[in-house]
Amino acid sequence: MNTVMKLQKLTLKRAEKGLFSNFNCTITSGTITVILGPNGAGKSSLLLAMAALIPTTGAIELMATPLQQLNREARSRMVAWQGDLPPTEFGLTVRQRLQLVLHNSSAGTCEEAARVMDISMLLARTLGELSSGERQRVELAALMLRDAPLWLLDEPTSHLDIKHQVQTIRMLRKQAENDRAIVLVLHDLQQAIAIADRVILLDGKGGIQHGESRELL
Repeated sequence: MNTVMKLQKLTLKRAEKGLFSNFNCTITSGTITVILGPNGAGKSSLLLAMAALIPTTGAIELMATPLQQLNREARSRMVAWQGDLPPTEFGLTVRQRLQLVLHNSSAGTCEEAARVMDISMLLARTLGELSSGERQRVELAALMLRDAPLWLLDEPTSHLDIKHQVQTIRMLRKQAENDRAIVLVLHDLQQAIAIADRVILLDGKGGIQHGESRELL
């Protein structure tokens, strides 16, 4: 396993509230790290910091390079982000949404990603016609087409029914087995137990721990 990202003495605040301080963590290829904690503890904020989307104190290295030294294009090649559902007012079809990703990547095909995420029947429909769960699966399919060594996902199963939650968990595990480093926020402890190699636990009071899932969970 290779080191993909390293956090050193990371301190994070949001709206003047201290979420945690002096946090050290190493994210390696081929592993799934799940971030757990109560609402407001800083789970999504930590994920945003790892994507260089909010400021932090401390050091973050991505592939042995300080994150702040990488421009947006370089970061986008190495980090794939899945958070809030994107806007639908542009009238894109599902196929066009996936093709946008393939324009800058060669990781698979639209048809293969659609098959894995069970959206083959939706390829000709516009995003605005889809339910939240269907749109979530489209974004996960788009993620599969990103040839990035690190995936950051904020509650990827939140809009999905049970069948597609299980399907997503299996897809993420397969991606990790293909040497991807995956970090995701979850609220469901059973899902975390099923998928996590390592966990980051926040208590909402400034406490934070990182370790093997079998020990912390």
